[in-house]
Amino acid sequence: MTGRKRHILTDTIGLLLQVRVHPADVQDRDGAKLLLAGLAERFPRLAMVWVDGP
Repeated sequence: MTGRKRHILTDTIGLLLQVRVHPADVQDRDGAKLLLAGLAERFPRLAMVWVDGP
C-alpha cells in the first residue's frame, strides 16, 4: 500500500504486541511516539525498548 508507514512492536521472540499504520508524511520519530503512547498501561512489566530503523 503506497502512502502509508507501518510501525510494528514485537517482543524478544517476535510475537506481535502492537501495530500502527500512519500516513507516509508522519516522521518515524513521531510515529514511534504514537506507537509507544499508552504502552505502560498495557504492559506494566515492560522495562526497555530497542529501536531499529532503516
